[in-house]
Amino acid sequence: IFFFSFFLSFFLSFFLFSCVCSIQISQSSAVSLLGVYCYYIIFMGLNGITEAFVRASINPKQQSFLNVLLIVFSAIQTVSAIYLLKTMNNSAALVYSNAIAMSLRFVIVIVIVICYYFFLLLLLKGLYIHSYI
Repeated sequence: IFFFSFFLSFFLSFFLFSCVCSIQISQSSAVSLLGVYCYYIIFMGLNGITEAFVRASINPKQQSFLNVLLIVFSAIQTVSAIYLLKTMNNSAALVYSNAIAMSLRFVIVIVIVICYYFFLLLLLKGLYIHSYI
């Protein structure tokens, strides 16, 4: 489903607008904005699932550090929105800046998940080795 929605959502948005709305609306910039927004929804879903897992598995000190990182990502999102609005001159720039921020959040959360499982693996190996001593 992910690959289907990722690769075809942008192209099917024109078909959706032409079926539901008039041809005049389907040839406007709303079609491209809907296609870009379909990509953004994928990033939101990935970020939501992984961030919920991380929030449940880290301690309060790590959560406060993650909150500081989220503030930094909000600043990056603001700067990227201003830059993209100046260069692209359309409303899709806002969706792109949100996708950039979600991508950064997803990458950081994946790094935390990898570190969590690496620590858990080391902990389990240590318990396994100490059980024979």
